[in-house]
Amino acid sequence: SISKQQRWYHWDLNPLRWQGTRLPMVQGYMSLTHGVPEAGGLVLVPGSHLAYHALAERYRPLLEAVLRDTGHADHYVDFMRLDPEVLSAFDQEAVLLHLEPGDLAVWDGRTAHCNRGPRPGWESPLLPRAGALVTMAPRHAASPAVLAARREALCRGVTTTHWPSEFVPTDQPPGGSRLQDPAAARCLFRGPPELSDIHLELAGLTAEERADWLGDPARRCPGIVYPTRIEPLPSVWSAQVVL
Repeated sequence: SISKQQRWYHWDLNPLRWQGTRLPMVQGYMSLTHGVPEAGGLVLVPGSHLAYHALAERYRPLLEAVLRDTGHADHYVDFMRLDPEVLSAFDQEAVLLHLEPGDLAVWDGRTAHCNRGPRPGWESPLLPRAGALVTMAPRHAASPAVLAARREALCRGVTTTHWPSEFVPTDQPPGGSRLQDPAAARCLFRGPPELSDIHLELAGLTAEERADWLGDPARRCPGIVYPTRIEPLPSVWSAQVVL
């Protein structure tokens, strides 16, 4: 079961940007540790993606208020945690996944989800859990400007949010919901990462760009002198806000 304090069901997308019936993205979580129920973990609400549009309309006034107050629509949406009717329905269907090292759980990006912390009193000398977040979308969903920004981020060591078809660094825009550890800003990025052809394709590089990257290290990140500080980059959007 999920305690009231841990019921933070949310979407990692905003309906003011993601409209229509297409699948916006496939989200994933790869476990790096052995899962035990007492340690908590990933919680999904099966079938909740079918309620995405209805809930988007239900929360539209709140979404538009956030947009007016902050000037952007990058926030993940967790209004369902304040909605007793929706909370009750989600609680009845929510599933805590048992994952082992190397297991990859994937779900429709419109699926409500959260994670649950360790149960009170649970103790272990081991890290409760660790994993890697993986999100996928068709390459054509990202604009050329977004793809170019993603390549620059590879070269500069900049991390981003869940959205593959948008470029939003984890500390952008100001006041956004995605915050990066300040320690990252004090780090130096030593050089372009060593990536395989598959890694580069997943990052959005074309076949020609991948050949250049793998064939000539000098052409990977032109204009960048290493070591370099991990500086913030501006957000670049493919989708438009729909009011």
